Amino acid sequence: MKAIKLITAILTAAMLLVALAGCAHTNNGGTTTDAPAMSSIAETGAETAPSFCEADFEKSTFTVYGRGEKESSYPGFYIDVEDATDSMGQKTVERNALVEQKYNIIIEFIQEPNPYKNISRMIDSGDANFDLILDRRAYLSNLAQSGYLMDFNNIDYIDFSKPWWDANCARDYEVAGKLFFMANDISVSNLAGTRFIYFNKALIENYQLENPYDLVKANKWTLDKMLEMVKSVNTDNGDGVWDNQDTYGFLAETGGGNGTIIQLLVGCGVKYTEKAEDGSIVCNAYNDKTLSVIDKIYDVFEAQTCTLTYEKCASGADMSGFANKYNYGRSLFATDHFLFVQNGMSISDQFKDMSKGYGIAPNPKYDEEQENFYHKMDKYALIWAIPNTKTLDTERLGIVMEYWAYQSSRTVMPAYYEVVIKYRRANDPDAHQMLDIVKGSIYYDRSELFTSVITEAIWNGYISGNITSSWQQNKKAIDTSIQNFYKKISELG
Repeated sequence: MKAIKLITAILTAAMLLVALAGCAHTNNGGTTTDAPAMSSIAETGAETAPSFCEADFEKSTFTVYGRGEKESSYPGFYIDVEDATDSMGQKTVERNALVEQKYNIIIEFIQEPNPYKNISRMIDSGDANFDLILDRRAYLSNLAQSGYLMDFNNIDYIDFSKPWWDANCARDYEVAGKLFFMANDISVSNLAGTRFIYFNKALIENYQLENPYDLVKANKWTLDKMLEMVKSVNTDNGDGVWDNQDTYGFLAETGGGNGTIIQLLVGCGVKYTEKAEDGSIVCNAYNDKTLSVIDKIYDVFEAQTCTLTYEKCASGADMSGFANKYNYGRSLFATDHFLFVQNGMSISDQFKDMSKGYGIAPNPKYDEEQENFYHKMDKYALIWAIPNTKTLDTERLGIVMEYWAYQSSRTVMPAYYEVVIKYRRANDPDAHQMLDIVKGSIYYDRSELFTSVITEAIWNGYISGNITSSWQQNKKAIDTSIQNFYKKISELG
């Protein structure tokens, strides 16, 4: 570990004791440790500014190895940028400069399309010269189980109770006392990857439907109400063929990964796994509510005139101007062919030219008795991980990451959420209220860290029309995958 050169002036013994006590970190119930001295942060002018460790890392490079910012999907935006001509680029440069100045480091971002494919080889060969990993959570799972990732709970100087960390992530992704994936305000990927409902304002008006904003505020935004609205929008263009030229209630995504039904089940309060009292993982996905939700959705979504899937949208279509079938399908929502589509904030720029704009609603509740809204992360949204290498300076990592996340909460994150999302892309006050609801109700599905069997069993049961049979066929595999995952994580040092 590189030695830290403390740059605080010579302190009196009493001042030193106070400083060290303040810098000792209790991470999720861990024990406090000795640490470099503290200094107050006064840059913000805030009434009570937080304090961070003082250190000089002597122009060393702090490296993030992650998915590239130019990828057509799930890019690693706003980590480090070369082009600072737009507002987000400027905020990224500003944030990084504050961190680089404070700790005398150089932040760099090594970009690859698929970092997860290279990490084990690089660690084994001793070539993993990076401090952090930013990649899709579903693809990092095997690395965690094989011991290639470090436990965030073992990193000093970071405090998950602070608002620049996501406490829900720390709670939901901790398994057997270990936490291999974590979200904070350095990356906008978590906020961008939370799925909710977009609605087409022109179709709400044309079909004289109730405004989802009013329904949410009156606690009447339920699954039954949304499905009733989906059934209300079905117009053939006159050729007698139901295809991408017609108008539907919902643009539906298929599959057990990010399928619409998988997201709506979460919205109705279904959790695919939960922690037992002893800390082990249990599967609660198959229950009466799950069966009820699937029945309700199936009756509407499988009607030919109510919904169209991305695959059917793309069938026979000229997609030469689109990166993928998903962008093409969403272009049809933007041109008033669909009432609803479900996705995250990251794709909202695709709807900027709609005739009367779009609105935002949380996932509908199961019924009016349900107390809270719930929203699931996109299975492939990017998340932080730490390479488990012997040469990693974990002390430097914790000190830098804590301050980097804090500064990002003051610069990049508000610029993204308050300016880019709220005022450039969703520029009405009601949408802002809905986004705040979504942001405050994120659920992290830990089953995505180790298996897709649970949601695939649900999806296969849905499309076959027999969820009970599908579940019975897969129950042993589900139980085995849970036990194996928990055992592997428990045995890791």
